[in-house]
Amino acid sequence: MECLAASVPSPARHLFNQLTRTIRIGKILKTLKPHVVHIHSLDYIHPLMVGLVHGVTNRFDNLIVSTWGTDVIGNADNPGTSKGTWAKKILLRQAREITATSRFLADATAQLAPAGKTVHVIPFGIDCTMFSRKGKRAADSVVRIGFIKHLEPKYGPDDLLKAMAIIAKQIPDVHLTLVGHGQMEPFLKDLAVRLGIETHLRFTGYVPYERVPELLAGMDIFVMPSVEHSETFGVAAIEAQAMEVPVVASNVGGVSEAVMDGKTGILVEPRNIQQLAAAIIKLIREPELRQRMGEEGRRFVLQNYNIEENVRLFERLYQNLSATCTAPQ
Repeated sequence: MECLAASVPSPARHLFNQLTRTIRIGKILKTLKPHVVHIHSLDYIHPLMVGLVHGVTNRFDNLIVSTWGTDVIGNADNPGTSKGTWAKKILLRQAREITATSRFLADATAQLAPAGKTVHVIPFGIDCTMFSRKGKRAADSVVRIGFIKHLEPKYGPDDLLKAMAIIAKQIPDVHLTLVGHGQMEPFLKDLAVRLGIETHLRFTGYVPYERVPELLAGMDIFVMPSVEHSETFGVAAIEAQAMEVPVVASNVGGVSEAVMDGKTGILVEPRNIQQLAAAIIKLIREPELRQRMGEEGRRFVLQNYNIEENVRLFERLYQNLSATCTAPQ
């Protein structure tokens, strides 16, 4: 809902905004009279909102809560507060069904949910038709590495540049494309110059989502060097594997569920520059391994992360609730 998206700077204005949102959402629910209410992410939950949910959902047992990641795990910028934890526990107590995108996130969510409450794992699926390699990349002597994320500290792009400095000394014919934008972009461009690898890099800036398959199709290796456990799944890794591109990723959060270590990619310890460089070098020097991992990655995604099946899982939850619950009068 649009009314959940606004943010305001001062505490007083924030409280006023929460109250306004609470009233607006109450009016929307009263008008729609839904059989099912589905809340995505607890990041914007305030005790006032919890009160609303409690008041409305007690009139019909129809609430689904899906946790997102940082709303449960927190991150370096937002570790969470005791008041926020209290509010989330109350909200999860009202939920008829709870879902999370990975087993890692489901386990963390279960710590806030009532004891014994099932947390269903329903991953982010992807469009496996959109993310499908149309032929092989034209072969040349250059091995092309890709990074597609916001240029923010939690995603570790600086670690990747430091690893590239090691790689380029051993394998001159290597090129890295960083797709995305963010606060670190000026720093990263300066770091590339200081490391002497600026000729091995390209920054694309922001790219529309529709162009991501095209960019992945031009990559030999995809790298996801995230450094925080708030990386609770790894959609970018799933998209790369669907395109038959092997992945080197940090073993944080739920990423180990999105990448099969040794089969569809290689997992490394976060912030370990040497290990990151070594894993990428291994794939550069073993093109047959890259091909095997790419093919296995496509099969892995089709079996587990096809969006059509993931949507069906949610549809079943909705149908079960709507069949047993009564909408408010």
